[in-house]
Amino acid sequence: MNNTVKLRKHQLDRFRKLSRESRLEIQAYLVGEIVNPKLTVVEEFVYPPEYGLQTRYQAAWYRRDYERVKHDAEERGRRIVGSIHSHPDMDDAVLSPEDYESCLAEGHRICGIVTTDGCRSRMRFWVMDCALPADIVYYAKGKTAQARSKGARQRR
Repeated sequence: MNNTVKLRKHQLDRFRKLSRESRLEIQAYLVGEIVNPKLTVVEEFVYPPEYGLQTRYQAAWYRRDYERVKHDAEERGRRIVGSIHSHPDMDDAVLSPEDYESCLAEGHRICGIVTTDGCRSRMRFWVMDCALPADIVYYAKGKTAQARSKGARQRR
């Protein structure tokens, strides 16, 4: 069984649209839960109020904004499970060594990469303990990860 990232399609579609519209790299943090070693559920894409640094090849948040997202997630029993960022004008959504190191340093489980080429985009999620990209599965807008986890436990 491959690693799977489960998320809402409309959230990923919005990120892809923003990526295509920007000539600069953009980034969002992903809030959710790690359900088990093979399944990470993303409930929310969180965008910065403004970037601390933003170029064609790099996007960085202000630390205070990152800490706010982390605190808000923890108050709801969630965590930052990873991040997603764009690679403008690139052909393939490949995890760079810098992306990998950054994800490990922040203690994240997943890293999403969206490459853009004009009006097209390509998307992949990488799980930090696997060399292959993860499968992407969409779930309905109204469901939450907690409800799905609870239902799975009750069926056992």
